[in-house]
Amino acid sequence: MLNHPAGRLLLVAATLSAGLSALAAVPTFWRVESQADFLSGDTDGVSISSEGTVSLAPAAQVLGEATDPQLWSLATGGDGVVYAGSGNDGRIFKVDASGTMNVFADTNELQVHALVVDRRGNLYAGTSPRGVVYRIDPSGAKEVFFDPEDRYIWAIALDSLNNLLVATGDKAQIHRVNSSGESEVLFTSEETHIVSLALDASDNIYAGTASNGLVLKVDASGDVSVLFDTPYEEARALVTDTRGHVFVATVNGSSRAASKPSLPSSTPSTTTSITSSVTASVTVTTSTMPAIASTSGTTNVLSSGSAKGGLYRIDADGAAEELWRFIEDTPLSLLLSTDDRLMVGTGNAGRVFLVNQNQTSVLLLSVEADQVTAMQAGVGGAVLLATANSAKVYRLNRGRRTEGTYQSPTKDTDTVSFWGRIRWEARVPSGTSVAIQTRSGNSAEPDNTWSDWSARYTEAAGTQISSPRARFFQWRATLNSTGETSPEILDVTAIYLQQNLAPEVTGITIHPPGRVFQKPIVTTGQIDVLGMIETLAEDALGGNGVSGANGAATPPLNLTAMSRPVYRKGIQTVTWTATDPNKDDLSFDVHYRAEGENLWRVLREGLTSPVIAWDTVAMPDGRYTLKVIASDLPGNPANLARTRERTSRSLEVDNTPPLVEALTVTSSSGGHQVRFVARDEISPIRRAEYTVNSGPWKVVFPIDGIADSTEESFDFALDGYVDGGVYTLVVKLTDGLGNVGTAREELR
Repeated sequence: MLNHPAGRLLLVAATLSAGLSALAAVPTFWRVESQADFLSGDTDGVSISSEGTVSLAPAAQVLGEATDPQLWSLATGGDGVVYAGSGNDGRIFKVDASGTMNVFADTNELQVHALVVDRRGNLYAGTSPRGVVYRIDPSGAKEVFFDPEDRYIWAIALDSLNNLLVATGDKAQIHRVNSSGESEVLFTSEETHIVSLALDASDNIYAGTASNGLVLKVDASGDVSVLFDTPYEEARALVTDTRGHVFVATVNGSSRAASKPSLPSSTPSTTTSITSSVTASVTVTTSTMPAIASTSGTTNVLSSGSAKGGLYRIDADGAAEELWRFIEDTPLSLLLSTDDRLMVGTGNAGRVFLVNQNQTSVLLLSVEADQVTAMQAGVGGAVLLATANSAKVYRLNRGRRTEGTYQSPTKDTDTVSFWGRIRWEARVPSGTSVAIQTRSGNSAEPDNTWSDWSARYTEAAGTQISSPRARFFQWRATLNSTGETSPEILDVTAIYLQQNLAPEVTGITIHPPGRVFQKPIVTTGQIDVLGMIETLAEDALGGNGVSGANGAATPPLNLTAMSRPVYRKGIQTVTWTATDPNKDDLSFDVHYRAEGENLWRVLREGLTSPVIAWDTVAMPDGRYTLKVIASDLPGNPANLARTRERTSRSLEVDNTPPLVEALTVTSSSGGHQVRFVARDEISPIRRAEYTVNSGPWKVVFPIDGIADSTEESFDFALDGYVDGGVYTLVVKLTDGLGNVGTAREELR
């Protein structure tokens, strides 16, 4: 049945106990519902579909575990025997029909990357880094079958005539070796390695390369073409089907050396359509395909972006389509099932994905290993898996597991939080069940300081979370079934309320005196200045520019960067930045005090934008300090709101013009000598100029060479003006805040 509560949202109780008085006012709903959401957690015995459905995974049985760290290759014999090639001891393990796993042969090499069994039951093993192919008969007798000059043998395959095809590196060659051991080089690539091989029913050969990720085709006549130039560095694995398609799993960042790389883990893309739940059994078979006409090669201009790997389907004419992109997991192995779905084994989380050709996928299962390195069709429709770190052989049987667990990612609530209710939607057929548990702690990684897992919650409509208050939170779901059907989890929602933390004023900027900013949105016919009087135009810029309504975070908004600067004498613009840990909306009060005073006086209150334009014309001259107080009151009840303040550096208010004192003009040879003292009580003298009879203004410098103090002395020669005419000298001073003072004198 479908457990569906009356509403999609659960409300936190309207009345909190006295002990919750420091909590923020708005609860947060943490909902896990998409495939991407679920893939960020840990799975054990569960599958995750493209539509974000969690169900029980296919049953997987460990056939054996090797003492070597990795298994790289798999092969099966006609009698149901399974062979697995290892590294770093280069041994071959045999798993018989009873499930017993023993060492079958020791190659005395480091790695066995390729295995295949011929019609007579002989096993061929490709090794590295000495690059030898061994033939081992069913009794275990070993002989060197093929010893090329190359160092690495990455892949081998048998054609319809029982010829062995061998792919090598560093020379990147494809060899064909007949049953007598006679060999010929079919192709030498300019790539570094040929790492994968596949054949179709007409013995056309498909090869994947590294370092440029090419898919090559070698037809029956020996002609070679590039079928597909992938956007990745390595065409890791290839399979073909009976309809003329070639499938390639590709990876980035792989450097072929003495062993296959261990690559970091990844997660498939989530921009996909809905897929059905995984079936209870998985049946696979080897695939053949009809002859493919020779192509001239197709180079697709594609980009891998930040993905770790991709899965492509290539048509007979070379047209390629991306079926899936792996963002976190690295595809390492590939198998085609009888229903035309692709099984992809990945690292470094040991996961197997089932990718549909309609570009949807299912996380089929996870194994207790870092990489799924090889897959093989087994007897009776079973699927065999080989893994590395640790080295195991798994068999996927028909039917599902009877129990599986899903563990969510750890949720960081940013501060100590109070937990509300947890609810989920699930399909729970008869004979199945779903239960949720929770735990919490104050370390980012769960450890022994965390609380124990809670008792099981079984009410999907919602249960109060019993875990103690903490910053970090996690839940896990347990799925059970007594039959062939599986329960399915559709989504899980946990509700929490953050402890309310005070906002912070992170910086205050005092702009140059007189610089104001015209609002980009004008509500009158005149110039509207930011911070003079808050209007709807200011609100249209995004409120306080710190956080959105209901705690929805938005980036800080730089109001002045969006506005045109203009000059207004006597106006002092001040802006600031502020943040709130709970992402609450903020309001601001601005206070001021004069230098030497202790009393703060209110300048503005209840601002919703982080800017003021202070008209200082009516203020006494002097130095002032501002204090900005940020409050989260807009997002909290008055008794829960918190504030934080920050004090600015001092600023100067100077509305008095500078004085020209002791201005004297004396005659001299051919002109006049002008002397005066410039003085200002508050700000330094910035500029001194003079003009004669309203002519052009000319700059003069003080005696010490630089105008930088509140008192400066000037003494300069003024040539000319001695012909008996009437001349008027005007001296103009400008101080640091733009005030202007003048004085005049006649030239005689």
